[in-house]
Amino acid sequence: MQRDFKAAEKVIDRALALSPQSFSLWALKSQLAFQETGDLSVAEEGFADFDQARASGKLREIDPAALAEVTLAKANVLTLQKKYPEALALLRQIPRETRAGKAHELKEVDLLEGIALEGMGQKEAAQAAFRRAKEEAEAILREAPNDAPRHASLGRMLAWLGEKDAAIAEAKRAVELLPASVDAFSGPQMQKALAEVYALTGENAQAIALLDELLSRPSDVTVAALKLDPAMRRLRDDPEFQKPLAKRGRSLKGERWMDLRLTIRQHPGRG
Repeated sequence: MQRDFKAAEKVIDRALALSPQSFSLWALKSQLAFQETGDLSVAEEGFADFDQARASGKLREIDPAALAEVTLAKANVLTLQKKYPEALALLRQIPRETRAGKAHELKEVDLLEGIALEGMGQKEAAQAAFRRAKEEAEAILREAPNDAPRHASLGRMLAWLGEKDAAIAEAKRAVELLPASVDAFSGPQMQKALAEVYALTGENAQAIALLDELLSRPSDVTVAALKLDPAMRRLRDDPEFQKPLAKRGRSLKGERWMDLRLTIRQHPGRG
């Protein structure tokens, strides 16, 4: 990812002009807004349109797995906004049978539930959710033991559980299986997962060094996203974490962790 957000947005807007009801395109537009500035209102607008289309009958038949993915995305945005009870309520609307054997992203439901519960101060319930997430990730990995993203996913879940050594080993295995030198797109995503594991397990220096590297070359790591990522919140008081952010014109000093353009703003019509 080259971080040329303006050029990417122009391409997506042209595509949306041809297909204004494409929720996959709106998802891309939302992701770009989040990565560039931390703006979540584009995602909220897309969700509102989705709900309106369902209510009006325009989306009469929706694949349960697709609906679950939209619900998961809504819950993720609410978690980033620290609206944990609302996020938890949505996550619990996703039937477990919908997730069985489905897309890898749906296995994140228990992990996100754990993050929401932890944010609400319900530590024991959060750990139970993280354990379920770990078990699901282990089952998925057994199906494809040499799949790098599955190792990365398990590593992240182990890190939230506090199983430091196992988490780091899994994340490192992901990087070994899919290095950036082999895959310039997916490789940095494995490194990002390793940085997240380091951050969650108290290895601040290694997390910061890796994030600095990822910020210095094409990847989907951005300052705005780091400021909102729950996995990175444990780094915010580390003065060393300020340095790679300050080099890129932004610092966390003097700013609240969630203050990066979370307020709803008006967007122009779709035309």
